[in-house]
Amino acid sequence: RASSSTPSCGRPGGRRTRGETVTEWKARVAEFLHFVRVLEIEGFGEKLVRQLFAHGFVSDVADIFQLTAETLRDLDRMGETLAAKLIRAVDSRRKVGGDLFLRSLGIAELGKHIAGIVAGLGDLAHIRALTPEALVSIHSIGDAIASSVVAGLARKARLIDRLLAHVRV
Repeated sequence: RASSSTPSCGRPGGRRTRGETVTEWKARVAEFLHFVRVLEIEGFGEKLVRQLFAHGFVSDVADIFQLTAETLRDLDRMGETLAAKLIRAVDSRRKVGGDLFLRSLGIAELGKHIAGIVAGLGDLAHIRALTPEALVSIHSIGDAIASSVVAGLARKARLIDRLLAHVRV
């Protein structure tokens, strides 16, 4: 029997892409929620995010910057006023600091402290070109953190590029 948060189809409230497991789908939703929480984009709770994925309005966090009030109005429990408020909240985050941008990516080991250090190393192009060796030379960054950050930035390269089409860091 399906729980109240799980539709009768057995999936956790949204459309998965072909071949995507429930775990992968949940990870996409969690990544989206992490992004909006770090950037403090108010109004994007789990139910709304699940609806955005379920309707195909977003496939990753970069798509949040292409949402319109007209699109949002079609969602459950969404009126014109709330839709406009959400779009204003998104638009207010089209320019963000480097440390906040890095934290929003959800890369392991790239929390507030390390993101602040890394953001201070230069612009995003320079940061994306860093090697683990370069990061290890910085006080408080060890091998494991350096490797995790560099690998995470490489893994998120496509997403970063998509975000940079909408966000100024």
